[in-house]
Amino acid sequence: MKLSALVLSVFLWAGVQADASGLRTVSLPVIIQINEPGWMLVGAATPSTVEVRLRGPASEVLRMGFEGTRITIPINSIAQNDTVVVLQARWIPTQGFSGVQVEDIIPSTVRLHLEREYTRMIPVRISTRGEIPDGLALTRAMGLTPDIVQVTGPQSFVEAMDTLDIIPADLGLLTSDGVIETLVDSQGYPEVSVVPERVSLGVPVEEFIARVLPGIPVEAAATALGGQVEVFPATVELRLEGARTRVTAVTADGLRVFVPMYALQGLGVTEERRVPVVVEGVPSFVTASLAVDTVTVRRSGQ
Repeated sequence: MKLSALVLSVFLWAGVQADASGLRTVSLPVIIQINEPGWMLVGAATPSTVEVRLRGPASEVLRMGFEGTRITIPINSIAQNDTVVVLQARWIPTQGFSGVQVEDIIPSTVRLHLEREYTRMIPVRISTRGEIPDGLALTRAMGLTPDIVQVTGPQSFVEAMDTLDIIPADLGLLTSDGVIETLVDSQGYPEVSVVPERVSLGVPVEEFIARVLPGIPVEAAATALGGQVEVFPATVELRLEGARTRVTAVTADGLRVFVPMYALQGLGVTEERRVPVVVEGVPSFVTASLAVDTVTVRRSGQ
């Protein structure tokens, strides 16, 4: 405790410099008090601290610094956005500090940038990290509640906003109820306020399953040169993965596995070629994979 007291005393003493005339200089933070409705300060005053030369007992000057004395500038009327304010000694609260008087303030002015307060509704975008836990799968798109928030701040800031993000929701924390609470990310805009700040990310999930559909025929169109195209193997096995209701709703009739036309270009008579196959008709939020991703094709004679 004695050491802490000594360090504090040295710190306070170092922050107060006395010249030969007995004046002592302290650094005071500048606080802006906007009394004009509908206006806001953008950023901080420039400079945000000023040097104040005080005359009075050293103990009282030190006490001013210890008790967090500030210079508070009242703004009662605003004529323009960029304003220079001449600092006044009466804005420094010396009452209660016996014998302390303000002799000078350096610099004598501060610059402020003020703007009209503006409010509008802004959409919020989904942002996530991590993966949905094993055993669960999406049934449809994720959604926010609400997905539009009220933003209030300096007019130039708010007008320039298109969307806001949320603090990335950790999908790894998802449970079967499918809801993650998070906040709107306004950290890049310290002058704005957001209502509401908290939103809910709905992650509609269901039990994950896998299903295999065997014997899906592979289609290959006749070439422009004539003749037919034979495919080996003629059928393939298709594996579907996703949420139970999504996967079980898929039927083989709604799927199509085929050789893309570009892969058959220039195929000669009786020529064999290894080509890729493509799957169509797989619904959203269901993934499909083939047991083989290429087949052999051969063009028969005309």
